[in-house]
Amino acid sequence: METTVQRLRYVLEVLEPAVGHKTLRSLDNVVVGESRAYAMNLETTITVEFPEATDAPLLLPHHKLLRLLRHIPAAMRLTLNREGDRIKLVAGATSAEFPVPGEAPDFPPLPKLQPVGEGQVDADLFLKTATALAEYAATEDSRPVLTCVCVTLGAPLEMVAGDGFRLAWQTIPMALPALNSPATGLKQLLLPAAAVDAMAKVWKLMEKQPTMDTQEEADPLKKDGSFRMAMLAVAKRLATIRFSPIALSFEHGGVVIRVQLTQGEFPDYDALVLKDLPNKVSFDAEEALRAVKSLLGVAEDGSGIVRLSWSDGSLRVSGSSEEFGAVGARIRAHIQGSDGRIAFNIKYLTAYLHGKLGMVLLETATPSSPGRFYHSGSPDVLIMPMFASDPAAPTTEPAADQPANATTNGAGGAGAAATAEGPGPEPAPAMKPRAPRKAKG
Repeated sequence: METTVQRLRYVLEVLEPAVGHKTLRSLDNVVVGESRAYAMNLETTITVEFPEATDAPLLLPHHKLLRLLRHIPAAMRLTLNREGDRIKLVAGATSAEFPVPGEAPDFPPLPKLQPVGEGQVDADLFLKTATALAEYAATEDSRPVLTCVCVTLGAPLEMVAGDGFRLAWQTIPMALPALNSPATGLKQLLLPAAAVDAMAKVWKLMEKQPTMDTQEEADPLKKDGSFRMAMLAVAKRLATIRFSPIALSFEHGGVVIRVQLTQGEFPDYDALVLKDLPNKVSFDAEEALRAVKSLLGVAEDGSGIVRLSWSDGSLRVSGSSEEFGAVGARIRAHIQGSDGRIAFNIKYLTAYLHGKLGMVLLETATPSSPGRFYHSGSPDVLIMPMFASDPAAPTTEPAADQPANATTNGAGGAGAAATAEGPGPEPAPAMKPRAPRKAKG
């Protein structure tokens, strides 16, 4: 095989999210040949068009080869051939040999997808939304459906995720399957959060092409170079999604990502979404994050609780512990409805505010019902409150390290609101708050 270092490096980097398995060491390799390359880890399979690889399929050690190529100039011509039980690589003055890791026929064959529906999506928006929602999926697999992003088929497309103490959802303006497609009988696709992460990593690396409408391509008035450059600048980068009850493929520009779907039924999240909440307070996300972060030491010394209270055009962010006592900060806020208060797990609130710019709207009903957060361009989020007594007015509320009215019904309890003022019943020990995924910078 003859190619360039840059091209082979690109192929191996695109395949990387599908390389490796905890128990099957053979899946640390990739198959290259017959004008393509592919890798799989039983949950995810990635295929890349590779026209230069015209020889019979050859098994290559992925990590060893990629480490070598990262230290060779990208533009260098490269030859890669099998000689007996050795693989020989030559790129300029660099040469290397390593043992053949196995025989290609012994590697699992490419799985076939028999789709029941398909459609094209704006890949940038689809994966941006799915990635944002995956942050709210559960990390424990005791309830597998909660480790997924649920895609509700139709138009517009609805996506949701929840871990039992948070619920996040967003609607995006696209259709899946395509509007003119026959009925599939499927209502939801449960896309594992790990698969979303793999798709996002590959999409970031992929050679992406803007998609132009065929009529626009044929229109002679659009042959002017400057005009076509403007058209390309605003064209969407579309990907084709095909799906069956057990798998989904994401295809663009010679790359196909196939992932296994989780089997099961996501809870009826629409019934959990609180509507027409009476108390509304809006505030600057960056100011709020600074105020919350100033309480990290206090909250960690206490029960991980941050209290929010609002009145007279300001929002007070406070926490308390035996060592520090009560500590708080006040920021500007716009209030509609009544003055109010609520308490959250500080890790959940920090994760939500991280990276957001501009105004955030918080809606509440009572201190013991979930708070609903809005931010332009981000998923809407429900966060379960924590029981936290007001230091100025001690009560006999349950322990402060318990979430209010968490329940195993619905989306793991993320939307189970209290129906009366004050705390609800103490949840089962299994529903103690879990730390969210680390927010991405």
